[in-house]
Amino acid sequence: KRRRGGAVAKKKRRGSVKKAATDRPTDRLDRPTMTNRAASTDSPQSHSAELRAAWVAHDSLETSSSRQSLMNTILSSRLNSVFVAAPPLGSNWGEGTVEHFVEFVNLAKGEGMVVLGWISNFKRTHPTPADLSSPSERDEQAKWAEDVMEAFPCLDGIAIDYIRYPKWEPSSEVKNNGVTETVRRIREVTDAADKVLLSTCFPAATVTFRGIRPSQWEGQVPQWYQQWYNSDASNYFALEAKDGGTGIVNQGNVNGTDRPYLLGPSFMSYQQDPLTWMKKGYVDHVTPMQYTADVDVMKKEIEAWSSLTSYNGADMSQVNLGLGWMDEPTSFPDSAFDPSSIVAHVRNGRGAGVGGYTFFRMGIPGIDDTPLVEALTVPVASNGYADPPFPDYVDSTLGVPSMELCVAKFVGADPEDGIDGELQSGDPDAASGASGGGRQYGASPPGHSMLLSALLLSAMRWALRS
Repeated sequence: KRRRGGAVAKKKRRGSVKKAATDRPTDRLDRPTMTNRAASTDSPQSHSAELRAAWVAHDSLETSSSRQSLMNTILSSRLNSVFVAAPPLGSNWGEGTVEHFVEFVNLAKGEGMVVLGWISNFKRTHPTPADLSSPSERDEQAKWAEDVMEAFPCLDGIAIDYIRYPKWEPSSEVKNNGVTETVRRIREVTDAADKVLLSTCFPAATVTFRGIRPSQWEGQVPQWYQQWYNSDASNYFALEAKDGGTGIVNQGNVNGTDRPYLLGPSFMSYQQDPLTWMKKGYVDHVTPMQYTADVDVMKKEIEAWSSLTSYNGADMSQVNLGLGWMDEPTSFPDSAFDPSSIVAHVRNGRGAGVGGYTFFRMGIPGIDDTPLVEALTVPVASNGYADPPFPDYVDSTLGVPSMELCVAKFVGADPEDGIDGELQSGDPDAASGASGGGRQYGASPPGHSMLLSALLLSAMRWALRS
């Protein structure tokens, strides 16, 4: 059962396995698996549990070979969780197909991984951004999360992303409260299903302008932030504003002026208040998306979150660092495929007591993830990582995964089923003859009999050992 405002306790959820992951048998497939893990309690990098998760997008799942290759990479990296982009459901936005989603989720389930369905909230009404200040939209957002869990009951929870407004702007009490209320409503439905809820947010250390000194705050900055800022003259953002010891700095020609501005975390400019979400128990974990290859920038991110969580009575173990394994898009100009920075981020995060790490993202078409895998796991002095951060497998702080297999409810006979479109196979590796007409829960998708048989056999083995 989850503890409000804290990490997930290890009590078994409905349908979850009885044995911890480290007790599972090792006589399975001869390839990298989560079951081939000898936990080393002697390693200085070993932890009893931490989140190690990969974000999985639809373009990594288009063929059976790409799905299996990605799973092998994830297992070789000794990750324990995956957040898989949900396909379109009814009128709700999504990418990819139900078939590819189900097949990959079942691969992960077969390896005992924690699996969350990943939804992008303001994209629900794509191409028009959803207005989360609207009560009716908040109803739709909660229903969307509920529909994902009902369509795919094997999922262990929901990862909410883009839970914000799309543009940088001054803080708005109405919009901020709308986003927070949306998170609360989604928490209600995940609680009802006894599932985990994780949210992304913008970084703290990517600072933004929040007011003009000494006391004029731009927009409607949350009261707790004003109090926190004024409680410590040496707080992170005040120190960032110092210039030559003056205590203030001109931030350039902002809004046609050269006046000195107060600073604040960028998540406030997108109407996010993740500290309130954690403090009130609306989410189990928060993942700030500081996708940087700059070690000093990440140190500042960790420093900011340490202070913010402490002041708000939240737990640093609820914070999972979002690590960027990506090139340099416009939004993240200092990101890179840099394994050495990833290793440094993990070690610095552990020193501050963070709950884990999420990788955005593995399996990008055309990108070789081998350097990252080796940096995380291979103790070879010649590559510079003689003491890798993931020398062994550990359980996920998201809890014990469900053993339930995903067999989706397919559209056909009933247009109210909620899945957008029939099961279709565009996979060159898949068996032919797929037809989605009227398939319901419990019906094996065409071409999946061997996969499901293997997974069922694995589940039976684990049950017998428990």
